[in-house]
Amino acid sequence: MNQLSVLIADDERIVRDGLTQHVDWDSYDMDVSATAENGQIAYDYIENNRVDLLITDIHMPVLDGMRLLERLDGLPGAPLVILISGFSDFSYAQAAVRSGIVQDYILKPLDLDRIHVTLGKVRDKILRDNSSVQFPVLDETEWELYTSYHASAIRTIQSEIIEHLELGEVDEAVDRFDIAIDACRSHDLSYCFISRFCIELCLNVSELALRSFGLITLLRNDPVKDIAVLRHETEIVEYVKKTISRAGETVRNPSKSHLSPVIQRVLIDINANYSDFTLSLNGIAEANRLTASYLSNRFKVEVGVNYIKYLNGLRIRKAKEHLHNPTLKVFMVSKKVGYEDVRYFSRIFRKHTGYTPTEYQKAVTHFSSSTDF
Repeated sequence: MNQLSVLIADDERIVRDGLTQHVDWDSYDMDVSATAENGQIAYDYIENNRVDLLITDIHMPVLDGMRLLERLDGLPGAPLVILISGFSDFSYAQAAVRSGIVQDYILKPLDLDRIHVTLGKVRDKILRDNSSVQFPVLDETEWELYTSYHASAIRTIQSEIIEHLELGEVDEAVDRFDIAIDACRSHDLSYCFISRFCIELCLNVSELALRSFGLITLLRNDPVKDIAVLRHETEIVEYVKKTISRAGETVRNPSKSHLSPVIQRVLIDINANYSDFTLSLNGIAEANRLTASYLSNRFKVEVGVNYIKYLNGLRIRKAKEHLHNPTLKVFMVSKKVGYEDVRYFSRIFRKHTGYTPTEYQKAVTHFSSSTDF
């Protein structure tokens, strides 16, 4: 399981450093990804990065904790929150807990025992919530449409949008997406159908960044989780358009994706040896005369995700390419992309795509020639 990402926001450096250094974050499967000295810096970071838990003070300059909570309300993928407050803010903290996004509050001066209990509760809630998130479930009729009748059209549309993005044609990509959504509406396709189409498109757009720059920083948040919490079709459409625009910006400004020579060598190594069952961060670090902890930190900072998430993303992308060949069995594809255990491969594949490998292979190799979509 990937570690949960934590952001600490407090205008007092001693509080930020104290929490970062004196809490055993690994024991909660958590990692402090960033700290912020005011609410505005925290909000800007959350908008562009995956954050599972925000620990924030109420009194901060520029943007205080309560106004930060107001901004986070309704934001797709917004983190859960633990408030830090002084006794004078006690009533505000209690009211905020009733809002839903705030899980608990801790009074200053901070008590490590109280922090440990609170972190345990929040970790358990995040894990429960994550385990309940899934791809939108289609009924039998729509599943048949999605994997057979409309399969060819869906793949064609997604390919056309990706092609526009590869050329930096953001407006054309957005226009093609609009046409696809209009077609869904004209066919009276359900909210779940449109949601699933949009999730797959976002995942494929993120793969564009992976192919082009060795990065998957485009989607710091999981589109499955983000879109699952959106309640209106218009919100989903806007989410996808924003993702397309960010992808276009990445393509047009590749200099922003510059990597250090060390990480470039590591990525070359991973891309060349992803099919090796024994490939490991420790082995790569040793080959590059680095410590595993240093490489792990540098990799996450520069690539935007940790080593395991990057490797799984690469392997699943390669698996999808192999599954276009109907003569390859799933266990054969599993071994080709570096998974010795086919059951584990199937679980990771479904997590990334919403399909089992068998379902995906059927969808891409056995569909109607109709493209009226």
